[in-house]
Amino acid sequence: MHKFSDFVADEEHLEGAKKPFQELVGKQIVIWNARSMQSQFDSDGCVMLQFSFEENGDKFVTFTGSKVIIEQIEKYKAQMPFEATIEQRKSGKHFYFTLT
Repeated sequence: MHKFSDFVADEEHLEGAKKPFQELVGKQIVIWNARSMQSQFDSDGCVMLQFSFEENGDKFVTFTGSKVIIEQIEKYKAQMPFEATIEQRKSGKHFYFTLT
């Protein structure tokens, strides 16, 4: 007989108080961790970001369905933690990480 722990990966819980995603736009933050998940609002999914405003600061979490940020997280997840600024394209519909 199998044990549950033999076949289930341990999911890391991302701790921190929730912050609205809009509060991060234009600010330099440190991305500590991220987890892809099913969105409550969109069938395409979303990403939960664990972040702080400074390297040794309190950690928070936020959620976004931004496809660009989801792609960037998938591509650069091995580089975490990293500093970044979240910017909004002039169209107002797209968010992305920029160089700090």
